[in-house]
Amino acid sequence: MTILPRHTAAANPASIDQRPALLTPRRREILELVAKGLTNEEIANILALSAGTVRIQLSNILAQLQVANRTEATAVFLAWKARTDSVAEVLARPAIAVLPFTALAPEPDAARAALALSEDLTTLFSRWCWFPVVRSAPLGAASPATTPKDLDARFVVSGTLRTSNTQWRVTARLDDRTDNRLLWSEQYDLAPSSLFHVQDELCQAIVATAYEVLMRGITTRVAPAQHPQSIDAWSMAHEGMTRTASRDVAHNRAAQSLFADALAREPNLVLAHYGLGLCHYDAVLNQLPDADEGALLAAAQRCVDLAPHSAEGYYLIGRHHQVRGRHHEAIAPLELAIGRNPSFSPAHALLAQVLVLSGRPDEGLDRMKHALRLAPRAFVAGLATLHFLREEYELAIAHCESVIAMHPTYPFGFALAATSAYWLGQRELAESHLRSLYALQPGYSPKKFLLTFGPGFEGVDRFARGLEALGVTT
Repeated sequence: MTILPRHTAAANPASIDQRPALLTPRRREILELVAKGLTNEEIANILALSAGTVRIQLSNILAQLQVANRTEATAVFLAWKARTDSVAEVLARPAIAVLPFTALAPEPDAARAALALSEDLTTLFSRWCWFPVVRSAPLGAASPATTPKDLDARFVVSGTLRTSNTQWRVTARLDDRTDNRLLWSEQYDLAPSSLFHVQDELCQAIVATAYEVLMRGITTRVAPAQHPQSIDAWSMAHEGMTRTASRDVAHNRAAQSLFADALAREPNLVLAHYGLGLCHYDAVLNQLPDADEGALLAAAQRCVDLAPHSAEGYYLIGRHHQVRGRHHEAIAPLELAIGRNPSFSPAHALLAQVLVLSGRPDEGLDRMKHALRLAPRAFVAGLATLHFLREEYELAIAHCESVIAMHPTYPFGFALAATSAYWLGQRELAESHLRSLYALQPGYSPKKFLLTFGPGFEGVDRFARGLEALGVTT
């Protein structure tokens, strides 16, 4: 089975990425729904058209795009959506942010459930793709931001969660920050098992309120989320995501164990497969014991199989190419991830790095700006890496120091700080960071990093040469 969908390049390939822009708004609307996997009948119901009209319009779309079928049309459309200018158009729309819900109970389980609810709502909003969804904190962060002050978002969702053994109470509200106006509020009393239905209801109500004109009523049938059946599996997967944020050996193993337990209860839980993929990538990056590139690829494939219209699997494919030193090949799957979800900020951040490594530094910087627009508190390590690749060492060190302050057991953070300081001529600082690196990971090898992430790429080679110049030859 191939991981990436294939399509045949049509005639006049030089202009193929421009063709979706030439479609009428109605045809682009139809093509957007085709790309989400909807049938002609489902599209007709959403757009209040007849199925026959949709078929005629789709035939015209295929002819205008010069492709043979829906699969090829989807591939062309998603590639167009992933273009920098197309993404910029999406990001120019009013954004929405979900603040961490407040747990109105002292138990740690209530706080974890409230944070997980906030994360799920952020993910569900991102599925709509018509508007940017700004993260209030990095995915899995244990202590996210609690105010919208620093968020570049017009609409803010907030709420509370009160838990008991038999009943949960979720209270949510939507505010417009332009005039501090309450747009919508609702309270739900529910059994924990009905949480996921309430999440969908929340999304639909808020989207309909905030984007009535933009959405034009398309709020009920687009790519329904595949919710887990088990609250326990859901809770474990989110707890695993929290552990992955620490990026050290102990937390990596604990996260993998949580994801495995979640999958034992719910084998098709995409969040758990995605989390496992992130764990395997971190293990390779930090040269942790039992790092397994094959497990990263397996997690990516599972996410694609289970959620082909979502971004997570294609993002992990990009990570897999990255750890094989195939940075050029990472670009296509990352663009597929962004085409499926323009608000998926990790794909923008990784694409920024591989573009710089591929000799496209300005495009890379634009993509990192998109990532930071969507997740202003995330990607500090990615930003440090980007500045290193661009030989902006002072900025790289500054961001490395922030990474180390947040994650004091993160080996790669110290490695990047050490080599950045070396190339800036600050050897004493470089050696200090190097000692910290080897206290955490005594066998860390620049040669292994070079072989993993690709000899022949100047930035990767420069990273390894800086560490070797400090006396590291393991």
